[in-house]
Amino acid sequence: MIIRRDNASLQLISANLRAGKIVAMMSDTIYGFVGRAPDTDMQIRQIKARKPTKPFLQLIPNVDALENLGIILPGSNILNLWPGPFTIILKTSIGETASFRVPKDEYTQMLISELGFNLYSTSVNRNDEAPINDPIEIERRFGSVISLVEDSGTPPTRRPSTVVDATVWPHRIVRHGAGIVPKKYLEY
Repeated sequence: MIIRRDNASLQLISANLRAGKIVAMMSDTIYGFVGRAPDTDMQIRQIKARKPTKPFLQLIPNVDALENLGIILPGSNILNLWPGPFTIILKTSIGETASFRVPKDEYTQMLISELGFNLYSTSVNRNDEAPINDPIEIERRFGSVISLVEDSGTPPTRRPSTVVDATVWPHRIVRHGAGIVPKKYLEY
């Protein structure tokens, strides 16, 4: 089912995510499959045919949310890139890594705040295919396995977020995307 982005869609998407369903929506960059973290991990993996070793990024409301997740904050100012189209890989207190993004999109911010939990997000596509950014095509290809497709129009960039590995110094760009990282975050 395709719905237009408006105040009513916020409530409908919220209800579906609370119920553990997967929706397709746009945030700062491109359309993504979105679901409650960590509960929807297997569902999203099945939809994308994604390997269990490749983690999903989590959309969080702000930097403060990292404290509740056992994340070791980097010694640099890299988190000043948020909010925006930057996914940042961070270390956890148990020695693993996890990736996060604080979206700048006000609608997505309202959704995360209303829900009170983080969201997994990943591009709308099957593993190793190009991302799909047309709501009609998303509905045609995935409508039988997700609950909603929110039509937010054409993505502003058609590029995914820029991924920065902040577990190393100097930090390194893992994937160039919609955000441009100033050199000061990548140099000694």
